[in-house]
Amino acid sequence: MKELSIDELKIVTEFQKVPVEQLEWLVSQGEAIELEAGELLFNVGDPVVITYILLEGKMRICATQSGQQKELRVLDPGQVSGYLPYSRATFAPAFCEAIKKSRVFKCSKEKLREGFGTHYELIEAMVHMMLSRVREFTSIQQQNEKMFALGKLSAGLAHELNNPPAAI
Repeated sequence: MKELSIDELKIVTEFQKVPVEQLEWLVSQGEAIELEAGELLFNVGDPVVITYILLEGKMRICATQSGQQKELRVLDPGQVSGYLPYSRATFAPAFCEAIKKSRVFKCSKEKLREGFGTHYELIEAMVHMMLSRVREFTSIQQQNEKMFALGKLSAGLAHELNNPPAAI
């Protein structure tokens, strides 16, 4: 497998302004791995202790809801999953699967924590990613709640229309 370069990490938009020496430190703390289509990066219930950065390929994050598998998000190169600094996530609520052959950089929570005090811009960029992720998932959750309420309303309306005496 080829060595990871700093330029490959700069595919992450938030890393554009991070000093080179901090990205060099990050590269030295982790490793790049390859996954074939269908392989899992992580599974439901796995501890959230690794940061994953998709360098090449395509992956999807899926969860089982109401007995059905639901795709929550598709990851393209430059997107991050897993552990982010100051996140309270402890266990993965979903699984992440390679849609096609993918290359991923991974770094452990422990190694990232070692650099918190000396790599301010890097940690700041990662916290920004976490906040963006929270906003995205909150928006998805609100949309799901609205769809559920709309379904409930339409079911009630259909019942009333099918039962005219009750409507009167």
